Amino acid sequence: MDNKRIHGGDIERVARTYGFNTSDILDFSSNINPLPLPRVVKDYLYEHFDTLTRYPDRDYSELRQALAFYTKMPLDYLLMGNGATELIYLTVQTLQPKRVLLPVPSFGEYEGALQNNNCEITHYQLREELGFKLDLPNFLSVLKQGYDLLILCNPNNPTGQLINKDDMLTILNEAQKTNTIVLLDETFIEFVPDVSGTSILDFLDGFENVLVLRAFTKFFALPGLRLGYCVAHPSLVEKLAERKEPWTVNGVAALLGPLLLKQTEFIRQTRTWINKERPYFSEQLSQLNKLKVYETYGNFILLKLLEKGATVQALQEKLESRGIMIRNAASFHYLDNTYFRLAIKDRSSNMRLIKNLEELL
Repeated sequence: MDNKRIHGGDIERVARTYGFNTSDILDFSSNINPLPLPRVVKDYLYEHFDTLTRYPDRDYSELRQALAFYTKMPLDYLLMGNGATELIYLTVQTLQPKRVLLPVPSFGEYEGALQNNNCEITHYQLREELGFKLDLPNFLSVLKQGYDLLILCNPNNPTGQLINKDDMLTILNEAQKTNTIVLLDETFIEFVPDVSGTSILDFLDGFENVLVLRAFTKFFALPGLRLGYCVAHPSLVEKLAERKEPWTVNGVAALLGPLLLKQTEFIRQTRTWINKERPYFSEQLSQLNKLKVYETYGNFILLKLLEKGATVQALQEKLESRGIMIRNAASFHYLDNTYFRLAIKDRSSNMRLIKNLEELL
């Protein structure tokens, strides 16, 4: 695999190397919601297990109805996928873009999908001296040069930076003028302080050139479920659906999706947790010597080692020997072996990490 597409969460490797049980490892490398799902979700799966003896509904009608209610979008704007990753690859395969604009550092699977289709990729560098914030005037001048596809992640992984709604609409309007399709990944949007005030779903009916991706992976803490969805104008949804393989969403995902979207208390608790823990964790990390902590709007934080000669690899190995995993960010474009990413977890886990960082740094 291309090292730009390496992901976090390799708990089995750490367990084998250091002799831990996987349940004893604190995994800060994989940015997943740490709150436990309600018991009703497990019970529901057990009670409806016989559903797996049948093929899923090819149109995923119940699941799409639940998503239509959750997102407040019409049914014909929705397309289901085997996680957001399938929809990334499907979009590139369907549209066959020749010239693509990709701000980086960002999620590695965009690059994988583009390379598979021999796209000409223009990397737009998000600059460290700006805190990895998008320089909007400069970016718009680049976008005006004309591209078939623009890929944006908002909030961006791994930088945690957010493009506000007004700036995003400015970008989408400019892309519309140049006939550029925009693939907007909102996988982490449900963790931002003001979801409705940040997401552009309410404006999609005015943009036939925009596809918004979301997934159950991060917010609902079910990466193994492989459930994602695309929200776009029906004309784009129809193009993707014509190319899409049938039944890529499995029966368990089709069964649990509608139930998960109804877990209003879990959703409320998650937003309460992240809005409290994100500033606290960031502040505690900022008090450590030899670390730079970047602003974030996601459920993860990007950091940089400041001591001359220090490497994340060395820190990573020391932490893993103590049963703690972090994400070396050197696999992302324009980041080196001094950058790492931390998931935001529960208070006790976060404090255990900080204690170890204090000792090691």
